[in-house]
Amino acid sequence: MTRVAKAHYAILVQTVIEAREHRVVVLKGAPLFCYEKRPARLGEPANRSVGGGAIALQTDVPEAFAAVALAAARPLGLDFAAVDLFETERGLIVIEVNAAPAVQTLEDFGRWDLIETIWTANIEAAFAR
Repeated sequence: MTRVAKAHYAILVQTVIEAREHRVVVLKGAPLFCYEKRPARLGEPANRSVGGGAIALQTDVPEAFAAVALAAARPLGLDFAAVDLFETERGLIVIEVNAAPAVQTLEDFGRWDLIETIWTANIEAAFAR
């Protein structure tokens, strides 16, 4: 801790959770789609930035996933957000809420309809202010 404290103002120590990881994207107070995130290699993060990917993209978001994602995004005042969740034996755990998620995964799935929905909402929000 002493060595790390010299280079960083904050240190995070947490339990490692190994569980299925999901992303739920919410738009205007409703779930838009979800998918399961997959790591490139076992034991690594599922983040796209380190080679992770996605499977099972669906617009019929399971009720439990939708409820947790909306409850996480709402208090932050986000009309558009991606909520990352771990699916554990004890229930769903919010990992993080992304205020500006990218659309590359939608490109991978060829879901231009969802990309158009997101961009249309962003443009409408920009001109409404």
